[in-house]
Amino acid sequence: MGVREAKCLLSTDDEAYTYNRHVNHIPAIARHFMLLEALKTGLTEERIATALDVSLESIRIRRDLLHGICPEVVQILIDKSISRKCSASCAK
Repeated sequence: MGVREAKCLLSTDDEAYTYNRHVNHIPAIARHFMLLEALKTGLTEERIATALDVSLESIRIRRDLLHGICPEVVQILIDKSISRKCSASCAK
């Protein structure tokens, strides 16, 4: 571009600014309820999996996430993050 110098800002402090810090993650239970709503409207598991670029098995695990979990526990965890390992083992 023909420019020899440019003004720059340099940070000498780690301000903990990362992409992931500014991403709003949806809790697993909220994803479960959103998936159930989509299925109620007539969308197929296959179409959802294709649209989200995930496996059909992943959709089924999310669909069945709360099978066998009592409503009191669901209410406690509804807005909490649950590790994938826990989410996957709960669905089995």
